[in-house]
Amino acid sequence: MQPNQVFYLAFGGTILLMFLGFYIFHLIIKQNNRQNENQIKENEARKKHLEENERMMNQISKELHDNIGQMSSLALGSLRYIDKLSTDEKVKIAVKNAFNITEQIRRDSKNISHSLNKDFIKAGNLHMLLDQDLILLKDYHNISYELNVHGSVQKFSPESKLIVYRIAQEGMHNIIKHANASHIALTLDYQNDEFRMQIKDNGMGIPAEKMVARDGIGLSNMRDRAEYLNGEIIINSNLGLGCEINLYISDPIFQKSK
Repeated sequence: MQPNQVFYLAFGGTILLMFLGFYIFHLIIKQNNRQNENQIKENEARKKHLEENERMMNQISKELHDNIGQMSSLALGSLRYIDKLSTDEKVKIAVKNAFNITEQIRRDSKNISHSLNKDFIKAGNLHMLLDQDLILLKDYHNISYELNVHGSVQKFSPESKLIVYRIAQEGMHNIIKHANASHIALTLDYQNDEFRMQIKDNGMGIPAEKMVARDGIGLSNMRDRAEYLNGEIIINSNLGLGCEINLYISDPIFQKSK
């Protein structure tokens, strides 16, 4: 082979390799763009789903406040009037019992209404909100609880706090509905570069296939909310030995101090 033929062959091969490299680079860029577009669409769909959930919960909150709250207040007023008119001691005792029950209904409906209202949650203290929900679990479902806080407590941004609170709510709802548990331990762990929330119960546990499924028993909603905060949900459970749900956020969105 002549030298000039070798030169042209090498030159042609170089050009071919350059075109091949540019083509592969173009394919990589195109694939990345497609993945980014899909990720944006998934994020938008997740955001719309979460917004719709919040809209529904706000509506329920309003109904509780406007209907049960007002009706309870009217019932309390009527009971006061009956107590004032009656001189029969047995009637007064019965009225007092009915009054106490109605007052408890009014307070609990107010607490539940607040727990569903996103504006109230955003303005509230995360620990107090969770403690209030755990008290309701204890009173209505006879489930004992402990609330533990580790690390230096920091404030979440309002939107992030709402999402963390909703994940905790979903976890507690799952325990009520499925676990048949008698005790809940909820732990909040604040670190500089990580936030962890653990919800642990002593119930019947979750079957393995349910833990990895994207649907069923509210786990999908919890995962969607965690992913919205760039976090993840990790579940450890054995049948008959309880369940441990862990939320990890490696880059917490804490509210900056002024």
